[in-house]
Amino acid sequence: MATRFDPYQVLGIAPNATETEVKSAYRRLVKRYHPDVNPGDDRAAERFRDVRMAFDSLTRVRHRERHRQREDRDSRPAATTDTTTVEPQAEPGFRLWRRGKRDRLSRREEILLSATVVVATLAWIVYYLWSHTKTDWF
Repeated sequence: MATRFDPYQVLGIAPNATETEVKSAYRRLVKRYHPDVNPGDDRAAERFRDVRMAFDSLTRVRHRERHRQREDRDSRPAATTDTTTVEPQAEPGFRLWRRGKRDRLSRREEILLSATVVVATLAWIVYYLWSHTKTDWF
């Protein structure tokens, strides 16, 4: 009968370990069992795969828990019912959308920025060549 895969036991940490403890245990074991450090050692390679699988499973679970807590916090109703002093707030989805829009450029802005960089670079090259030669180009 196969034993149950316990990622905490594989990493050698307690089930209530923090994210930093999980990461440090993962890094320590990866350095120890990496195939480049132990060439030709099949047991070390198998242990390395187990450590990676344990870390992946723990980070996915912790990521899902954080996401679920964030959704619960955003979906809670406001504590105050007095609408005269409370300014209306945007819906949580709209806030996340606005935050995402500020964090990245649109496709059009990326193209314009790239074109500007190319034109500025070409202008600098032409100026550099013109200023370092004795001929009149213009």
